[in-house]
Order: sequence, then C-alpha cells, then structure tokens
Amino acid sequence: MFTEANEGRHASVSTVDLQFLGIDNDTGVSGIMDKVTCLVSTYAPLDGVNDAGVACGIYMTYQGADTIATARALAAAIAKDGRPDLILCGRMATDGDTAQVPPMLAELLHIPHVSDVTRVESLENGVLTVRRLTDDGYERASVPLPALVTVLKEINVPRLPSIAGILRGEEADVRVLNREALDIAPDMVGLKGSRTRVVKSERPVLTRACDFLTGSIDEQAEALTKAALAPFLTGRNEPASAAQQPETPQKGANCASGGEEIRAGGLWVFCEEHEGGVRDTAFELLGEAARLAPAMGAQAVAVYVGARPDSGVFEALCESGADAVLAVCGESLQNADALTLTGELEALIKKYRPSALLLGATALGRSLAPRLAARLNTGLTADCTFLAVDPETKRLLQTRPAFGGHLMATIVCPEARPQMATVRPRVFPRPVRDGVRPCRVIFETPCGAQSPVTLIERIARERGADIGTADILVSIGQGIGGAENIALAGKLAERLGGALSSSRPLVDAEIMPYARQVGQTGKTVAPKIYIALGISGAMQHMAGVAAKTIVAVNTDPDAPIFDYARYGIIADCGDFLRALLERLG
Repeated sequence: MFTEANEGRHASVSTVDLQFLGIDNDTGVSGIMDKVTCLVSTYAPLDGVNDAGVACGIYMTYQGADTIATARALAAAIAKDGRPDLILCGRMATDGDTAQVPPMLAELLHIPHVSDVTRVESLENGVLTVRRLTDDGYERASVPLPALVTVLKEINVPRLPSIAGILRGEEADVRVLNREALDIAPDMVGLKGSRTRVVKSERPVLTRACDFLTGSIDEQAEALTKAALAPFLTGRNEPASAAQQPETPQKGANCASGGEEIRAGGLWVFCEEHEGGVRDTAFELLGEAARLAPAMGAQAVAVYVGARPDSGVFEALCESGADAVLAVCGESLQNADALTLTGELEALIKKYRPSALLLGATALGRSLAPRLAARLNTGLTADCTFLAVDPETKRLLQTRPAFGGHLMATIVCPEARPQMATVRPRVFPRPVRDGVRPCRVIFETPCGAQSPVTLIERIARERGADIGTADILVSIGQGIGGAENIALAGKLAERLGGALSSSRPLVDAEIMPYARQVGQTGKTVAPKIYIALGISGAMQHMAGVAAKTIVAVNTDPDAPIFDYARYGIIADCGDFLRALLERLG
C-alpha cells in the first residue's frame, strides 16, 4: 500500500488511505498477501499509520520532488524489498491533487495498473477482478498480478483502529529511508530529479461581486429566472451559438489532400475515442492548440488512436484547429486502455518528436498521461485551467490549482520533451469550425501494443445527465434540508435539462453516489450555471467548481459560497425550490 502524506509541518495519512487496511472485510480477497506494508512518502512528521495496525512500514523522507521524481523514489523502495503482488494506492494526494504518481510507479515497475477502482470483486488464480469508475459509468475489468490499483473512497468503510491494533502498531517495524539508503543517484530524485519546475504561484483573487436577490421568495425566483435560467428552460432554449451548433462536415473542407506533412516540434492534442467519434474535450483542446501553436512556431496536430471513426470525424478535427491529423486505426484499438495507448503514443512520439502533448483530464486521460510521461521520462502537469507560451523560451506555461485551490501554480518543463499537460474538460470553449482550413490526415500502422488488462463489462451510469458535461448543475449540500428537498432539487435539474450533483458530506452519509460528488476528492466540473443549494462553499469543494455562473442559496448570509457566487439568495432551500419550480411551470 502506498500513501503520499500531505506536505506540511505535521502530516497524517488520509482516511481514504486507511480504508485499504480493511479491504478484505467484505471483498473476499482475504489472504491476498502474507503481510501489509504501508509505504509512506513525505517530508513531514507522520501520524496515523501505526494506529492502523500495519505489519510493517517504510517511511520515506525527501523534499521538493515532482511526481516523476517521487515515483522513482517509491519504485526504488519497493524494489529494495522485492516486488509485491499487489500495490494499493489512493487516487491522489490531497495537496497536489494530480493522480499522477500511481500510474507512473506502475510504469517504472513494469506492471499493469487499473485506476479509479471502487470495488475489488475477487482474486482467483492470480487474476484480480475489479470494478472501476469511468466518465460513462463503471467498468468491470480483470488484471493479472503483480499489478497496481488506485482506489476511490467507495472501496470500503474506513476502519477505526482497535486497541489491539494500536498496540500492534506501536511495535510495527517502521523503517526510515532516504536517498542514500535506497542507493539512488542524486539527479534522479528530489528537486534535481524533477522534470517540472514551478515558476510562479499565487493565491487566486476572487473578483466576483455577488448580487443578492431581494424581495419575497417568489420575487427572487422570478428575478433569477430572468437573469440566468431563461435560456435553459426545456423546450424554450434560445438558438445555440455557432460554437454550440451540431458539428457536421462543411463544404469546402480539404482534409485529405491539403495541409502540410507533420513536422517535429509540434503541439499535439490527444483525441480520445468515444462512441464512434471523439470526446468534446478534443475539440476544446484543438481550439486552444490552434491559438498557442503560432507562438511556439509549431503545428497543431490532432492525434487519434482507436477503431476507424465515423465519417466526418477527421474533417471535424481539421476544421476545429488542427493543421494535421495523425491517425492510428484498427479494430483491435477500439476502446483501448491506458497501457495499449501508452505503447501506441510512444511509437508516434519517438517518430515525430513533438514539443508538447495535451490530453483531456478525463478518467482515461488521468490514467494514460502519467504512464506515458514516465515511459518518456518527461514532465507532466495535471488539471490545467490556463495555458500560455513564454515569448522568450517558447516553453508551454501550464497553470493549475494546487493545495485544494488555495494556490494557482504555473509550471514549466524546462528540458524534457514532450512537455505534457492534462486539461480540465470545458475549461476552454469549443471552437467555431472553419470549413476551408487546409489540413492533412496521415495514417500510421498500429505498433501492436497490448495490455494485460481485460475489459469484462461496461455498466452505464444511473439515469441522469453526466455531471462532467452538463450545462447546468443543481448541487446539494448539508443544508438542503431532507429527502423532500433533495427530490425537489432533482426535479429542478430535470426541468432545466441539467444534472444533480452534491458536496462530499452527502456522499459520506451515503445519500448521494460518489459519481455525483463535486470537489477536490470528487469530480471537477465546469457548467455554465452551478446552483449551490445548502453548500457552505469550503475551499475543498470549490476547488472542483469552474462554473461560469454560480447561484448560491443558503440561510447563512456569511457562508463562503457567496464569495464565489454571481447571484445570492438568503433563504431556506426547500422554500426557494418550491417557488422556483412553480415559477418555471
């Protein structure tokens, strides 16, 4: 088990990490290992591991490392004791929130990994069967051991330490390791071994001025409808803008014969296969790549790996900003996983030598990008919300939130190439298509990369829109006021053509499913309108909200949520929901 403790003067292992220690309680995999070793990576004093009753522990100390340098240190520590059958990791640390170290670690150890696991179903004949969360629901998959698995909080109920466990923990063999003990070269770990550098960090400045709606509850509901909700009323939507219109091939597109050959030093966008086409994130990133590429002196290249897509998909990529499309197609690549894609992209990158690669921070992107970065020995920045180009160095400036949104960090990859970044979906607008844009589509033969992970079954998400792609989110918190009000919130989401989401406390209380949790430990969302009902607005929750307009309803006029909101309503959530639903009809 690996846990990365929070950085700070006094670190502690998170409750999610401690859930692993009880993983055999109800999953039927008791006896999977002779002993549980807790491997902790930190540079601060540590609490929590001994109390959990682990058999033994390795406590690593280091400072200033990025994710690839951290993964190298962990790989060395694991190799020192002999590779285990199964490595369990949390999806991410609560400070960095990158989800990069576990897939990087698996790559360095040359073992498969499965990300975002919510249930361990069985272990038979050395094959682990799990259920994992995806952007479209869940998947059941199997992986042969040895393997690494990252888990979500659904994996188990946190196990509180017993008195006997505490006593055992006090006698546990906890070794402290540093670079010298692991016999790692100084330029492989810590700051010297890092591929990325933080060049600027600053606290985000809140510039929104909340407009508190006044009058009776009915008057507030009417004012909000006119100010923000009218365009989204089901059956009464205003005409979509050009950027929102259905993406159909336009006459004049010249994608087969126009454009240039692919040059080295390009700005690449990975276009994730989805239902015969590509995910919307690909178009969002292509629009941004088209903006940045001239400043880098580079081509914007769309990269597609998968089954042959539907007619018009490559044209759409060309018309959305690509100077060229690089495609690897084959039936064996349909719905390829992170391990297969790593091999295919590695082959393309070694041949064409791009300067930078952008991927969407989807479930697949967050699993694929770290593994690929580790294989290429390059830097990776996760969950970017802003991209720019340094005019002097031509380096990509990658800005992302850190420490639960308390800081915005701008990161560069000074030497290693390609520079890699994942970008949150819906951060950038989908571009207007240019039907006469010259663009060349180049096909490459698959390299034959294979994965030992086997997909068993896909399980569609429960009824309702995906909170990651919905234009409107109706989000409920502890102040929602009970089951009747939750039902009203769901009705409002349906009426507006949106989705119902929640803050973490309702998920912890098992009132809402984890797939609908917004925040640092849940999903990052970027809807056009975010209606927060009874949500206080803690930084950990707001770190996952990148909405254009936030509407806050709360009985507490001093709730932090109003610092983020465009419209504020001081009222009981149930009263306001009834008034608004009556107003909407």
